Amino acid sequence: MGLFKDYFGAYVESYQLSCFGEGDISRITVKRETRELVLILQLPELVPFSEFEKAENSIKEKMQLKKASILPRYMSDLFEVSYFPSVIEFVRRKNPAANGFFEDAEFEIHGDECSISLKKGGLELLKNQSVDKNIENALFEMFGISLHVKMAETECFDIEKEVKKAFAEKKAAEEIKKEEIKNIKHELLGDLPIYIDTAKTIHGKPIREKPQPISELRFDSGYVTVWGDIIKSEVKDTKRGFYKILTFDITDYTSTVSVKVFDNKDIVDSIAKKIEDAKTLIVKGGYKEDKFSGEYMITPDSIQTVLKAEKEDHAEEKRVELHLHTSLSEMDGITAPKALINRAIKWGHKAIAVTDHGVVQALPEAYNAAKGKIKLILGMEGYLVDDEKYPDFMNLKTNQFKRNHIILLVKEDTSLDESIPKEERKYGRKNLYEIISHSNIKTYKTRPLIPKSLLAQKRDGLIIGSACEQGELYQAILEEQSEEELEKIASFYDYLEIQPNGNNAFMLRTSNEEYIRNKKGEEKKNLHWKVNTEEDLININKKIIALGDKLGKLTVATGDVHFLDEKDAKFRAIIMASKGFEDADEQAPLYFKTTDEMLADFAWAGDRAKELVVDNPNKIADMVMDNIPPIPPGTFQPHIDGANEELTEKCWNMAKDLYGDPVPEYVASRLQRELDSIIGHGFGVLYVIAKRLVEESERNGYLVGSRGSVGSSLAAHFGGISEVNPLAPHYYCKKCRHS
Repeated sequence: MGLFKDYFGAYVESYQLSCFGEGDISRITVKRETRELVLILQLPELVPFSEFEKAENSIKEKMQLKKASILPRYMSDLFEVSYFPSVIEFVRRKNPAANGFFEDAEFEIHGDECSISLKKGGLELLKNQSVDKNIENALFEMFGISLHVKMAETECFDIEKEVKKAFAEKKAAEEIKKEEIKNIKHELLGDLPIYIDTAKTIHGKPIREKPQPISELRFDSGYVTVWGDIIKSEVKDTKRGFYKILTFDITDYTSTVSVKVFDNKDIVDSIAKKIEDAKTLIVKGGYKEDKFSGEYMITPDSIQTVLKAEKEDHAEEKRVELHLHTSLSEMDGITAPKALINRAIKWGHKAIAVTDHGVVQALPEAYNAAKGKIKLILGMEGYLVDDEKYPDFMNLKTNQFKRNHIILLVKEDTSLDESIPKEERKYGRKNLYEIISHSNIKTYKTRPLIPKSLLAQKRDGLIIGSACEQGELYQAILEEQSEEELEKIASFYDYLEIQPNGNNAFMLRTSNEEYIRNKKGEEKKNLHWKVNTEEDLININKKIIALGDKLGKLTVATGDVHFLDEKDAKFRAIIMASKGFEDADEQAPLYFKTTDEMLADFAWAGDRAKELVVDNPNKIADMVMDNIPPIPPGTFQPHIDGANEELTEKCWNMAKDLYGDPVPEYVASRLQRELDSIIGHGFGVLYVIAKRLVEESERNGYLVGSRGSVGSSLAAHFGGISEVNPLAPHYYCKKCRHS
């Protein structure tokens, strides 16, 4: 029929062409409906199975097929025992039962008999699945020889040992692959953050043009090439059934554009599957108005997946971020806890603190992401009130007392360690949570406020930092308080904090007048009136460093992280604008910075920059106990003395009031069965809590209705929790209690 090289030479790599090029095509089968190609090829020399796979994948991709198969045929005199592993691989395609059991197997030929010694067990399974017959058929089809296959287990197979070994080997291989990927030097496409050497065509022809910014697209742009991260994708069926529509959106963070593919359903499914795992694409096609949606979209002729360049921390000694907000800092932070933790892990940081505003809801997600990979420091940025200065602050207006930011980090917690005497245990986590509970329940005033006296009582097991420009110390410097007062304030903290000039650049944009008027026209002191240059910001930081040196306290540089990457500032600007900030579009660079970026921010500190950015934050991290889970293991049910007895008494009294004494057997047995289960599993206290809540609500005139599965509980009904009687419908006399 012809040589392989004449028909398929352009669809395989040069080495595959050297293997298959002189092969004579015996038959080509094309299945149009399923887009499959089957090629039977007479080859003059033995070719390893691995080369068949590579050639098939290359043909499938370049011809946009769903499947391509090359089936070899050889002269019988080419057969040799060393080719058996390739024969087994061809068999495995048809019968997956052959997978794995032939590893290290020994093959011998004696006349018309082939003996296979199995080292990995599996004889019974292989025979049950007729793998021996499959091998015989494969040998006949490929070489035209008839051999009788006999298999035997020659070694005892320890499946548990092999599973552990396989797992260890897989993990080792993954680590090697990670290192290999790290060491690959990729080629950036000009000033774009994409590696052009990783571009892989998944539709159409290779793209040669350099992408333009999406923001530059115009209605008359015509034929365009763009790149972008995939935001979302959707596949829809058409009425005809044979066609499908794939629509996906990509962004290069200058703007966003939709891409629409309308084609044969197999082609669309193939493209959709390939972009599922892709994060970034290069797209080339016509930019025009879509007649169905009325929007301008790209109709692609070519699509490539490409690896995006991601920021890395190349410093030999890496910093630790001790001030970081997640999306759980309401209307402030915007990045999910997991994403921030994963970035720190990727960069090789040894620890990271999570310090959301007033809450700790992000800690479980952060802990799960960090587990075994990085030390998670449990923390919070709180709102501190000096209740010695303002003892009656809860009765004052918020503009009549000062509240300052403060950082609380859990240093250690052994509160549940039974091996340590109770009086020697540390309660850092518990103290933090009690402070949070108190501030949200007893001293909440537009914010959860922490009285300084309470913090002083519960600081055991905690590390206290002076926080950002909203911290007590920074504000005192702006207020030009005395050296003595500054030292008194700073002495309360375990470490002092400074931040990059960019974080506080908003001060440079404020008035240089000592007094200004607020939106209500009221005159107030402008604390920033003397902060007019970056040098002024640096001098404030130098003042904090000097105080730390004098008092023997560490000063650490933090980023006050509110989002992951620089580009995310746009999203936070939207949130800030919704809160009424007039300078929302002038976002501070509160992104998660690498060690080198932070060192550059503190270059003004000269030789001390590394001490502030790297050494001191690492010292703080080293003070923190390893592996403190935010939620201790266990259920920790609430406890109320006599709860089980209270529930039992309430239920039986109600049953007797309704149905008389003695309670009918049908009702009594049902109630006893429920109470035994509820109390036996430790849930009696939960029923009593619910009962008391209902009673208190009704006492205050609130209607209470039950819903859901509680309606099926007789104990809940007799316990006064639910008005629903779950017994089978029945007549009941309130007077004589007969039912």
